[in-house]
Amino acid sequence: MAFLNTNTIVSALLISILLSCNIIVFTQNTPLFACDTDKNQTLKNFAFCNPSLNVTTRVNDLINRLTLEEKIGYLVNNASSIQCLGIPGYNWWSEALHGVSNVGPATYFSNVVPAATSFPQVILTAASFNETLFKAIGKMSTEARAMYNVGLAGLTYWSPNVNIFRDPRWGRGQETPGEDPVLTSKYAVDYVKGLQERDDGDKERLKVGACCKHYTAYDVDNWKDIDRYHFSAVVYFLIKFYAFIPTHWAKTPAEVAADALNAGLDLNCGNYLRFNTLGAIQSELVKELVVDKAVLNNFATLMRLGFFDGDPKKQNEHKMFDCRISGAKKVAAEASAVVLVKGTDLSIEAESRDRTSISLPGQQNRLITEVASASKGPVILVIMSGGGMDITFAKDNPKITSIFWIRLPGEAGGAALADIIFGRHNPSGRLPMTWYPQSFAETVNMTNMNMRPDPVTGHPGYTYRF
Repeated sequence: MAFLNTNTIVSALLISILLSCNIIVFTQNTPLFACDTDKNQTLKNFAFCNPSLNVTTRVNDLINRLTLEEKIGYLVNNASSIQCLGIPGYNWWSEALHGVSNVGPATYFSNVVPAATSFPQVILTAASFNETLFKAIGKMSTEARAMYNVGLAGLTYWSPNVNIFRDPRWGRGQETPGEDPVLTSKYAVDYVKGLQERDDGDKERLKVGACCKHYTAYDVDNWKDIDRYHFSAVVYFLIKFYAFIPTHWAKTPAEVAADALNAGLDLNCGNYLRFNTLGAIQSELVKELVVDKAVLNNFATLMRLGFFDGDPKKQNEHKMFDCRISGAKKVAAEASAVVLVKGTDLSIEAESRDRTSISLPGQQNRLITEVASASKGPVILVIMSGGGMDITFAKDNPKITSIFWIRLPGEAGGAALADIIFGRHNPSGRLPMTWYPQSFAETVNMTNMNMRPDPVTGHPGYTYRF
């Protein structure tokens, strides 16, 4: 380990580790995002790509640009891409009954995200009768959102399962909160709130979209060669819906596709509406306006989820990410001292990944400065980076009393850092490389191989030697 400027550390120390915000995660298959205006400047001219407009305006603009075939493509869970408008395909089907699951076809695990938190099966969680717990588990949607940001999951989840557990022989009863309607309703409300509600309190937008599946009467799967019930559930009259309603697989000819759409169906979990809706319209069994209403609900949900807001990494101005700086400042104001761990990882600097900036990524400079300002005690800044960073702003901040550089210190690094912070060990390392200001990266061409300074070209030279 090496360090810059260490001061005495108070004996009564409350450590608040505030992790890096807005570091880009690298994935081998770069995901495609609708309305990515950085990649396609013409999309800026489309109202549906303007997050400052209301949802209704944006959805109507989008629907007016679509052909009938393109609208039909968004009636099914595996929605088709609309390349002329920069809209990638989207799979509505992800699962999150007790954690993000790879059961749904829209969800994948990889070396970038090898797993997700797995909570107890729903029937066991329900046994706690703890409504606060139900909502807390639902907040694992933060993991779901992160997986979407790197192209490994969707934004809509077929969860929770709220079908009443009527018969103990039902194989899927374990997915439900049980047989009591009161407990089931409380579970549904709190779990959906946990899934959907954003930390910034914006009620117009959603973190992910929940789908309360098996509205009623699905409690027989395959018993003595008798399959699940077929029924007609009318729900639109109950409340004003501003969402979508999916159905399950069914062998449907064009007539049944028309019946389903006319009854208020928005989304088919399967492909029958894809194959039969056009024929139903051509046969005058259903009007195109009915299809418009269905896709309006579907697109409205995606609008509220930020699907049409472009690359998530660049959506801070639209409040898609809350770095929770205000929360960090509150913690700092109550602590005797603060430890801030910031820096980069291999998604920022690694083989085949040179940096164009040597400033801390994302909003880390702002977070460090504001936390230091709010702190009533000393601030210890810990930098994890492969190369030097421009931390002049921190070095010149009198509230930041110590700065440590630890890069990737291995499995015992945390204990070593604690020993230094608590004074059990005096660090004796020295920096093995020069830490340049950001202006160096902005003015020096990386392909300039001259180590020595050149007064003619203004090249300042490389390393401490020159």
